[in-house]
Amino acid sequence: MTSCIFRRQAKQVRSSKLANDFQVDTSATLDPEFAKTHGLKLSKGVIYETSATPQPDGKRRAGDGVVPYQSLAHVSSWAATGSCKVRTKEIPGAEHRAILNNPDLHAALLDFLVTLPPEPLPDAIPCVEAVPLS
Repeated sequence: MTSCIFRRQAKQVRSSKLANDFQVDTSATLDPEFAKTHGLKLSKGVIYETSATPQPDGKRRAGDGVVPYQSLAHVSSWAATGSCKVRTKEIPGAEHRAILNNPDLHAALLDFLVTLPPEPLPDAIPCVEAVPLS
């Protein structure tokens, strides 16, 4: 999901006062050419990315159906600043909740955890002292 289209609906709160209430405009439409150019689809007032949605990095990608691609990819900016080491793995077509049961995610996690060299602790104090056997 990228965003929603809202409309104002005036509703009467008291006999003498009106209040504005925003609600999703399920009858809204997108210009077909705009939707095609920007890789978007509209369903019941909610605008979704598609695999054809252009992103700021030049790629055409979509998020996971809940979180937009640009938000998912934000962690890559941490590596660019040098503030921490970042390694990402995109799993195309993975849905927001279903990814937890996705074999590609499990394989990526195992690969990361098994191949990642442990970082030494600075000035580590051993918790067990070697005692020679006699």
